[in-house]
Amino acid sequence: MLLKALAVFSLLLSLGSCDHPGVRVKGDSALYNFVKDLIVSYVESNARLNFSDVQHDYNVGSDTYTYALTNITVSSIGIGAAGLHGISPNFVSFYSKTLTLNLQGTYTVSSANSFVSTASLSVTFGSINIAELVRLNNVNGVFVASTQLCNVQPTGQPIINGITPTLSASHTSNLKTMIASDLKQAIPSTVCNGVDAFLNGNINSFVATRIAAGLPLSTTISVDISAYGPPSVTYGSLQIGLNGKCYPVNDPGVNYTFQRTPLPNFTNSNGMLKMMVGEYATNTLLHSMYDNGLLALSPRQILITLGTSVNTAILSIFIPGFLNYGTKPMLFMLSVLNPPNVTIAESDVAIAGILELTMLVNNTGTLEAALVIDADSILHGTASASGTTVHAQITSVEYTLSIQRSTVGSVNLPGFKALLNIVVQNQLIPTLNSVIFTGFEIPPIYGLRYTNLEISMLQGAMEISGNVEGAFEN
Repeated sequence: MLLKALAVFSLLLSLGSCDHPGVRVKGDSALYNFVKDLIVSYVESNARLNFSDVQHDYNVGSDTYTYALTNITVSSIGIGAAGLHGISPNFVSFYSKTLTLNLQGTYTVSSANSFVSTASLSVTFGSINIAELVRLNNVNGVFVASTQLCNVQPTGQPIINGITPTLSASHTSNLKTMIASDLKQAIPSTVCNGVDAFLNGNINSFVATRIAAGLPLSTTISVDISAYGPPSVTYGSLQIGLNGKCYPVNDPGVNYTFQRTPLPNFTNSNGMLKMMVGEYATNTLLHSMYDNGLLALSPRQILITLGTSVNTAILSIFIPGFLNYGTKPMLFMLSVLNPPNVTIAESDVAIAGILELTMLVNNTGTLEAALVIDADSILHGTASASGTTVHAQITSVEYTLSIQRSTVGSVNLPGFKALLNIVVQNQLIPTLNSVIFTGFEIPPIYGLRYTNLEISMLQGAMEISGNVEGAFEN
């Protein structure tokens, strides 16, 4: 019952300490309050409890009568004056001072020799105090929530409706006494057992099957968001470490050798949920993209970037050897020879790698690689965010050229680089920026939206902070 939203904690608040996680997430008191509202909304809309049948014998005159309450269920729940906060080192406490249970069921009054009455009835227990203490643990990389304390205290007298008016005063009094006593005494164990069953059967199962299995970033790449280190809990915050390894969907067991370095401290940004993404996570992401061939530009994409067709006659102005082909159409291919390496600093993000530019000549229907040039490159850029979207922008590119293969003789590399600089600065960077600055919108995760985003660049990591909105959907 309590905490479908703990599944939200496992998803949104899965980051912390120990052996340098790839990602760390921190939620503050505003997130506690948000999750508390999720708990209240879910419980009030979905929770149902079944009580064991209750039976009691009373003497009326010289006869003994059996009073039974059967098929007792909770038809609705109301939660008021609720709160949620953390307790060091790894506990979360949920409480309500005005829990209301509306019950429905059937009562029967009978004796050994006669049947007196049976009817449906409804009972309302209000002003119930409940306190639930839940331990958050990392069990072999799986986030597990377990009840450590459940304290339920019904107070006041129940409101009873549905007893047949023709029932005698003695029978009515005995029936009400049994409801106020036996049924009231069953509330703590029934509620607490329901909490345990829900945590084990729903929350922990959800985390083990949905979250520990990885979060898809695309159809070909997922990220390992299993717990990495123990959670760290205080009254107004919660941090849990995540593995943070991105991997190709078809190779989840791939082993990357990137070093896990300590993540910097969180800033004082106002977002209720902060994610610190380190260089380990970003490097595994680019490595996964490389493995899936997502970092190469096709001839068509390059043609769009150049904005015009290029043939051997045009290129021979700069590289005379292309005159040997006459006037022939050309295509260009740009590929990444090795997985790029990412370095994050306060000023920018630098991505280093070796690019290979292949110039293809359509020589009577056969594509010939006339010139292959490698560029040992470093791309510099920045990141920003707005709403639910993360933006990127390339600020500069630096590179060193080397000839790998040539059928057009020697190449004046300084002159060619001067030409290439014009293309890079005036065509390539603006074209790429027009695409990447539109950004990547973070999609809703199980119905929850990560919005009002801000990005802070730190040494060795990037902090994304924002608020969480929406309603949890399984």
